[in-house]
Amino acid sequence: EFKIESKENLPTLYITGGNQGANEINIVIFEILNKLLAFVNVIHQTGNSSFSKDFEIAKKLSEKYKDLPGKYHVFDYVKGDLIGDVMNMSDLIITRAGANTLCELLALGKKAIMIPIAKTSHDEQATNAKFYASTGLGVMLEENKLTGNNLLEQIKLLINNVPPQSVVDAGRSHIVFDAADRLAEAVIKYSK
Repeated sequence: EFKIESKENLPTLYITGGNQGANEINIVIFEILNKLLAFVNVIHQTGNSSFSKDFEIAKKLSEKYKDLPGKYHVFDYVKGDLIGDVMNMSDLIITRAGANTLCELLALGKKAIMIPIAKTSHDEQATNAKFYASTGLGVMLEENKLTGNNLLEQIKLLINNVPPQSVVDAGRSHIVFDAADRLAEAVIKYSK
C-alpha cells in the first residue's frame, strides 16, 4: 500500500493530467507548489514528455521543497496497482475531465477541480466537468483562464470542505456498480 510521508498531519491533493500528464496544469502547479506544500501533501502525476520535461522539473522541485511541511510525491505515471490507493487517500483531486476518470471519482465520492482540455472537437470534457460540478462534488476551471492564483484559491476552498454524505450518495447514484454483471447476464440471456 502507498504511504504518504509528512511531518504534519495534512490533507492530500492528487494532481493528474491523465496518462500523458498535462503540461498546462503542471506549469501552474510548479508556480504555486511551495504555497501548496505549506498546507497539503501533494501527489503529482506529471506525465513523461521528452518535450516539456515536466517530470524532471518536478523531481528537482521535490528536492528543493523537501523541508516544507507537505510531502511532494512525484510520478510520471501512477500505475494500475497504485491508482486505487492514491485516489482513496486523496482529499481533493485536480484532473482533466475524461469520462472514465470522472466516473471513478463519482464512484468514490471524491471532490475534484476539473480542468477540461480546451481543444476537443465536441467539447465533451467541458460537458463532463459541468455535469460533475452539478453534483456538488467539484468545480470546473477553464484551461484558458487558469492561473496559479485562481487554482490556489479553489484548492483552499475545497481541500478541507467535506461534502455532506447526501451529496456523495447523490453523486454515486449516477454510477451503475454492477454494470459488468448486468452486461454478462444480457449476453448470456440473448445468446441462447
